[in-house]
Amino acid sequence: VLAVQAGLRPLIDAKPGATSLASREDRLISPGPGIIAVAGGKLTTYRRMAERVVDAILREFLYAKVGHSFKRTVTAELRLTGPYRELEDPSLAQLSRPYLAETYGHDAPAVLAAADGTTPLRDGSPFVWGEVDFAVQHEMAVRLGDVLARRTRVALTDREHGRDIAAAVAARMGTYLGWTTARRADEVAAYGVAAAAYDVPQE
Repeated sequence: VLAVQAGLRPLIDAKPGATSLASREDRLISPGPGIIAVAGGKLTTYRRMAERVVDAILREFLYAKVGHSFKRTVTAELRLTGPYRELEDPSLAQLSRPYLAETYGHDAPAVLAAADGTTPLRDGSPFVWGEVDFAVQHEMAVRLGDVLARRTRVALTDREHGRDIAAAVAARMGTYLGWTTARRADEVAAYGVAAAAYDVPQE
């Protein structure tokens, strides 16, 4: 067992009894002026949830203020990053090839564009340094945890949950984001605390 993960299920108005019987339907709410929130839902419906939120923003805020009609959002028809044949870059470890092709699809070559983009974060790992660059430059990663826990799955699938490479990843991110030495240290410390949640409980 490399890692464990547990958390709260985002159920709305859950009644007493088995949570497995509770609805997973999402709901839009407006807790205050100028605020739209979405609660409930599940991972497999994230695009529909996002579409409803954007439609609500356009309808309730932008249209009301500028008096201009907007076309409905079309995320349901937009193609996600498509599949990509297995990468054949000779500098890429065999372990990384199917992982990168399946994870990034047509964006995989862009992930590997950095000079050392094909180099694994550590020996025996499918994760590569190009993913760090790609996350910052194209996926709005601004925290160390964004890269190690949310853009990649280092936190969940790596035996050390990325703690032993956190400083090196923070240094690389810092070159793009202008982090000071103190900020890098803060990011590493904060990530170390968060990564502890993935540790396998000791009996």
